[in-house]
Amino acid sequence: MAFNARVLTVLIASPGDVTPERDAVEEEVSDWNRQHWHSADRVRLEVRRWEHDATPELGRGDGQQVINRQLVHDSDIVIGLFHTRLGTATRRAVSGTAEELRLAAASGKAVHVYFSTKRPPYHHDPQQLQSVKEFRRLLEGEGLLDTFSKTNELRKKVARAITRDVDLLRALPVGGAPAPPARRLGSMRELLALPTPAGVHLDMHFEITGPAHNEYTRRVWIENAGDVDARSVKVLLDPGSEKLEEVFLIACPVKEVPAGKEVLFELPRPPKPPATLIVRWQEPRGEQRKTFVIPRKNPLAI
Repeated sequence: MAFNARVLTVLIASPGDVTPERDAVEEEVSDWNRQHWHSADRVRLEVRRWEHDATPELGRGDGQQVINRQLVHDSDIVIGLFHTRLGTATRRAVSGTAEELRLAAASGKAVHVYFSTKRPPYHHDPQQLQSVKEFRRLLEGEGLLDTFSKTNELRKKVARAITRDVDLLRALPVGGAPAPPARRLGSMRELLALPTPAGVHLDMHFEITGPAHNEYTRRVWIENAGDVDARSVKVLLDPGSEKLEEVFLIACPVKEVPAGKEVLFELPRPPKPPATLIVRWQEPRGEQRKTFVIPRKNPLAI
């Protein structure tokens, strides 16, 4: 018998080392649909996974941006899963999964993040595991996380979360979305892409290259997430010396960073830590400046 239902999408966001857990979450959502099909105001949950639901596209941004547009923007609930891997960094976040969580949280979607407490496999990557631990510590300052040791435990927790989400979303008009919750401003502003005040909001992303024993930074992106152009941009390099005169102006081709855009330039030579870049620019509020630490290794947060 045909019936009308309100469809809500559940995005499963995670690195590639938790496939069984991703499958378990999808199975739990299917069970939830079977258990609630008879409710008066029928709600159906549809799972989205990038490996099943993303469509190849060229000329519309990098791969993660395509996934964001196709899956993240249209999701209602996001389930984040982590074990021993954080994932591959993008130009905008410490990993693709982190970027998905960032966008979802910024738009006020229901976001639930779970960390596995299972013993790491013998051939795990220690550096990735450490990145997960540091990432978790950052998130703990911005909300409530949860853990699981078995997939059955994860399923029960996900079922409880999505039931609560559906109850909240039932009160919204179709196509509506909850207003972004108030958040304490802190170290996670860039990670979670919190709304920024009017004006210029500059950020930097660094490309780390070279062999593992001698990584260095050469390519730098300056991003303006604000609503005003940054003009008369100047970039200064502080090599970390105690001598103030050793801070010098870089021959940077970037003179303007338009609102909502990013520009790329290369450092004249790989700097040595603890070097920093000082960016100065003009905007209606007058001259502004911001300092960025140049990473030697792939950073967890820039």
